[in-house]
Amino acid sequence: MDLLADRGRRVSVEELDTSRLLAHARKQAQERNFDDVLIADVDSHHYENECFDQFLPFIENDVLRQLVLAGRTKGRGALTPQQVSFQDMGGRITRYPLRASEKTEPGRLRDVELGQRWMDAMSVDYSCLFPTLLLSVGLHPSTEMEIELCFAYNRWLTEQVLPAAGGRLYSMLSLPISDADEARR
Repeated sequence: MDLLADRGRRVSVEELDTSRLLAHARKQAQERNFDDVLIADVDSHHYENECFDQFLPFIENDVLRQLVLAGRTKGRGALTPQQVSFQDMGGRITRYPLRASEKTEPGRLRDVELGQRWMDAMSVDYSCLFPTLLLSVGLHPSTEMEIELCFAYNRWLTEQVLPAAGGRLYSMLSLPISDADEARR
């Protein structure tokens, strides 16, 4: 099966690689000497739903952590309020549905490697990540779960992802807006 990339160029799903998918962007970046200019992407979405299994063990509350992790193994995986979105529909952003199939190097954090692939393709020096689905975590019916999800994500991001990114990734942390004292913490 092929994935349609820019202007009808086809990329085999079996060989899906962000660097190859963005080859045209890389060519344009070189033609325009973007490597000679400091470029910072300050609006970079992070798809934390793809790494729940990595950051949920950081939940501080022992009982909630056990409930969430046990529930995930039983197919009860909806942790955040879902919003209607059509961003990936109609072929507008072709790689979203197949992101999970992209291969990465063993031993490297997937989020860092995939992030740096698109950054390198477009000559982005620094990227400021912010969560995507956790933007709606303030709608969670449980304030306690909102707090736990925010802090678990933030700890995982600051203790594992950002240090592994070699100073190229930064983040805006997810704050539990339903509890001002916890947001200050």
